[in-house]
Amino acid sequence: MNNNPANRGPENFPLRLLAVLILTAGFSMGCPREDGTYEQSAAPGAAVTTIAKTAPRQKSVTFRLTSTHPAGSIWTVYDGPEGGGILTTVAVTYKKTINPDDGEPISDLILTSFTDDLEAMTYFVSVTDRDKAESGRLALGVINQP
Repeated sequence: MNNNPANRGPENFPLRLLAVLILTAGFSMGCPREDGTYEQSAAPGAAVTTIAKTAPRQKSVTFRLTSTHPAGSIWTVYDGPEGGGILTTVAVTYKKTINPDDGEPISDLILTSFTDDLEAMTYFVSVTDRDKAESGRLALGVINQP
């Protein structure tokens, strides 16, 4: 009788399946190009890029995007179109839902201040999808209530 666990019957199937899944996942990850760089993530897009606050003090605003992005992408908000600093006082939340009328995806990007009021200014948002380089930045303006 062969007591090697790898050769046993159906009782070891889950372990063997897990090993195959782990190996397969490793091969499906993106690889850098020959020059060591990664493909750039698609930049976010929006039809409306400036929103007026609806109250004198407002914690967050929502922009409807014209682009969709994979779950788990990393969103970053900057204070400038290139270079500049990452804003640590604002959180970015990406939310994708399905339109019940036509079944098409709806993508919203929510900028939320860690204080009680989102500053009126232009925010520059990028996205980094898994195994890709950071996208270009989308300028999103927040203005005070007229």
